[in-house]
Amino acid sequence: MRSGSLPEYAYRNSSVSHRAIAEVLHAGTEKCPPGKSAAIRRDHYLLHLVLSGKGTLRTNGHSYKISSHECFLLRPGQEHIYQADMKHPWEYVWLGFSGVDDELLGELYGVPRETSVFRPAFPVRMALLLRRILTSLQSPSQLEQLYSMALGVLALGCVGDRSGKAGTPTGYIDYVEEAVAYIEAEYHILGGAAAVARYIGLERSYFSRLFQERTGVSVSQFITETRITHAQRLLADTSLRVSAIAKSVGYRSYQSFERRFTAQVGMTPTQFRARPPDRVGAGQDPGAD
Repeated sequence: MRSGSLPEYAYRNSSVSHRAIAEVLHAGTEKCPPGKSAAIRRDHYLLHLVLSGKGTLRTNGHSYKISSHECFLLRPGQEHIYQADMKHPWEYVWLGFSGVDDELLGELYGVPRETSVFRPAFPVRMALLLRRILTSLQSPSQLEQLYSMALGVLALGCVGDRSGKAGTPTGYIDYVEEAVAYIEAEYHILGGAAAVARYIGLERSYFSRLFQERTGVSVSQFITETRITHAQRLLADTSLRVSAIAKSVGYRSYQSFERRFTAQVGMTPTQFRARPPDRVGAGQDPGAD
């Protein structure tokens, strides 16, 4: 190897520059009252992701009906008016950002240039990231402010699919990945497989078959495994009562929780908590100093 050259296992990242990082300006969430409207032109981009309900966007001579899991993007200086539906007003989360342009948003993130309305490839993940941005912006820490920009990149990355193809209302959607993200976020309050299928928007039997083919387990089993995994962490890392942990991960009946925990882990919750600690220590990263 020549002096000053890179070793064989090191690589330069030359495909993405600092231009790819959007500057996060503000974020928020709102459950709008019926008929609420807004029409303020801004000097930056404003992205909305509708979580539930529906509404209308009028801009550039077009009128769009927008509903759950769809986005609308307002560009700098764009004239518009958007309004919540009178019967089923929307709830949305938004992100204001600058530092990028339409060309970069299209090429890198897959944001369609020809329309203001589109369906992101991964709306559930996007919603989680946008909520995390809101939490980061509420912190006085400069590190958290920088973290919000990293989250902004990840949130915009949810627009297109893995190939970078622009997301559209009729584009490809990874329903299983959406379902997994939804279960991870809502496992403690989920009513079961039917609730997940309803949220994703697929017929239950078709969705259940699709999920099992991709993951190797049923939706109900995945929910149970997710709950028990979180229960193990709480048993190891906290002093909460076992009955309180059972409720916190979604079980109303302690007997049901104990039965499922024992079936998955091979010991009761009480036995799991009383076991000798691992060499690394409960809750400690094996790679940590």
